[in-house]
Amino acid sequence: MTKNVYFHIGHAKCGSSSIQRFCDQNRERLLADGFFYPSVSDLPFHGQMSPTFYKSANQIDQSSAFVESVIRDIKNTPVPNVILSSESFFADEAKYFEAFKEFNVRFIYYIRPQDALLESALNQRIKEGNLDYLYSQKDEISYLPGFDFLRYIKKFSHGFGDWAITVRIFDQRAFVGEDLIQDFLSAIGYSDREKYSKAERVNSSLGEKFIRFAAHLALIPLSQIERRHLMEVMMTLPQPKENPIRILEPDSRASFLRAYREQNREMISRYLTGYAAPDVESFISTAHPGIQGWNRVRNWIPSTATRRVRRKVARFAMSAEDQREVFFSLPAKWRSLIILRTLASSSFDNEYGGSYVTLPELPDNRIDYQLALLRRGQVMVEREALSVTAAYQRFSTPVLIEVSDEYNIVFHRDMFYGIPKTMPVDWENPISYCSNVAILKALTVSELKAALARREDK
Repeated sequence: MTKNVYFHIGHAKCGSSSIQRFCDQNRERLLADGFFYPSVSDLPFHGQMSPTFYKSANQIDQSSAFVESVIRDIKNTPVPNVILSSESFFADEAKYFEAFKEFNVRFIYYIRPQDALLESALNQRIKEGNLDYLYSQKDEISYLPGFDFLRYIKKFSHGFGDWAITVRIFDQRAFVGEDLIQDFLSAIGYSDREKYSKAERVNSSLGEKFIRFAAHLALIPLSQIERRHLMEVMMTLPQPKENPIRILEPDSRASFLRAYREQNREMISRYLTGYAAPDVESFISTAHPGIQGWNRVRNWIPSTATRRVRRKVARFAMSAEDQREVFFSLPAKWRSLIILRTLASSSFDNEYGGSYVTLPELPDNRIDYQLALLRRGQVMVEREALSVTAAYQRFSTPVLIEVSDEYNIVFHRDMFYGIPKTMPVDWENPISYCSNVAILKALTVSELKAALARREDK
């Protein structure tokens, strides 16, 4: 009997993490019911089988070895069905899947209206503090291949036929049983799906107030690790039910519709089957906006925010009351970090005449202590700066400066980090711990030299 191999191929921002977590956590139950979800390394998905996975990570392609290993496991596992899941699959070349020609290959592809897909992606960029690539009303809107679902589907159709492709709409109203997992199990022909509970939501979004607050945090120097941890904390906090924040202008949505309308119509007529007419009509009529460079990620800690970022933050205006509400809902550790980073940045913007982040009134007595610590850290940095002269030429080498019985300062890549001595630190990689500490002062080398020169002049 020829086995069925179901490739769940995405699209991105269409519930892949929820499907993968379900399959990973229910491997044994699925196997008992005739569905094999192979293990690839320690990941809950199968990205390491995909050439695109390595290309996007700038790594050497090792997908062939993983494919060979998985195919052996498929042949040695006595069940009729196999599930493989990765968002990287939809971007792989069709010839990649020829290695599975001996099986009955099926593709499960979830899509959502392009405007909803883009809004979701832009919200993620805001959480990452990456406002440089947010859509601007002045930006030219154009066709973006990454939003053309038909373009991806056709390459699978050419190799395996239309009948091998199942396209599903990522919309709770269109799901079987109004549940993503039930819908996915139905798509792969899983008959006993009722015994599984509702899908656990993964990668939840923030409410409007929290998204606006997250946008403002792009103006202070947080590392990506710190920002990610802070967003994870924010997503665990109670949030009022609010309408999703709309980043794209209505005119932009309407104009971009023309770029994808024909492709969407062809895709729906060829591949979307089993849906009620209103679902299809709703999909077709939705506007489809776009953005240039939306998926680019910034990999550094910003010491200042560009004019472009400031303009875009201004689009996320929020009242002092709303900002105070979100701020005080955060744990004390994160409130303190935001305060210190705001003070460690240039606290006043000369061009726009405003502070980086409008901090609410803070009745917390520890603020005085934190300010004193900040000032002491600045003094210690200047006092010890002569001992880190060698680091000027070797910015990649962390340099430890002992400043007190309680605190150390680490100089690394033009930045000074304060680390309590009570914290266990691997000094081979001390900056990995900086998600838990505060930058005492974002001094560049030139600023340090200027400070030393001023002291010598005195």
